[in-house]
Amino acid sequence: MSRGMSVLLIAIVLFGTVSRAKIILGRTSQKASATATKSQSLLAGMTPSSLMIPSGWVLAAKEDFEAGLGPNEEIAGEISTAKAHSGSHAMGGLYQSDGDVISLNFKQAAFGSYTDIYVSYWDWEDANALIPAEIFIADVSNCTQSACPITYQDFGFDWAGQFPPKYLSSPSNPMLVVTYMLGTGGNDLFYYPPCDPPNDGNPGNEDQGSLCVLPINAGSWRQYEIWWHPNTENKGQAKHDGFIRLYVDGRLTNSLTNFSPNGRRGSGTGNQLPTMQNPDPSAGLAVGGVITALCGSGRANPFSVCSGMAPKPFHRYIDDVILMKK
Repeated sequence: MSRGMSVLLIAIVLFGTVSRAKIILGRTSQKASATATKSQSLLAGMTPSSLMIPSGWVLAAKEDFEAGLGPNEEIAGEISTAKAHSGSHAMGGLYQSDGDVISLNFKQAAFGSYTDIYVSYWDWEDANALIPAEIFIADVSNCTQSACPITYQDFGFDWAGQFPPKYLSSPSNPMLVVTYMLGTGGNDLFYYPPCDPPNDGNPGNEDQGSLCVLPINAGSWRQYEIWWHPNTENKGQAKHDGFIRLYVDGRLTNSLTNFSPNGRRGSGTGNQLPTMQNPDPSAGLAVGGVITALCGSGRANPFSVCSGMAPKPFHRYIDDVILMKK
């Protein structure tokens, strides 16, 4: 079922963060719409050991951490047996300070060029987990900002927690699409699309006003699946045919469709052409990511300096990652 989609666009500079996590290098071993009441994901319930690749897709990588990392992978965190979704290993770490990063990162060589890219992974947060200013779910880029200062682009999903003047951590906060597109003057763009579908009785997928609110998966494993489809172009003009979709435990939870995630007009840059599908060698895709915890006009570094606003330290674990492409 199709419904009109009203998107609130807010241009703000994303809070800068510095990774303090342990990095382990891989080793060889326009019309907007939201559709589908009861849409289902492509890999619901699947792990690398139970994977059945859908027709039309190609497997780019899979990772269960049982034999280390692949040659085009790196992690912020560490591989351990402390918590695993399947098998005996997962990667993870402890969020205890603003800017901490827990993620699995695929280098461009893992996925190459594409028209569509799809990633599934299983995510665990400790039972005391709360959402501060933001926690990243996943994002994909065409480059790094240092390698491509003019043409850098990325987009993904992020929990948007409490921004000024509240800053309070919460068990449930809006999920948004974060994009860094050409022509934005160096700013991230935060889109707040409604839920897909709205008010359907799914407790992880409810509208609150105009925002889609997703509770954190405190004390449980959750499957995230993200489908990116960058817009194309026709005769030098960017088309509004891109989309990004988030599935949670097999259900379509949040999406932004019929827009141009990799190129927009503005700031004297002209009508930029897509560059996501043929990324620079420095490009990457990350699942998991940074946590941002603010405290008044400063940062909760560590969380304990702002106990009334920041969460208590909590672990995050990532397991059973599957990366596909077209």
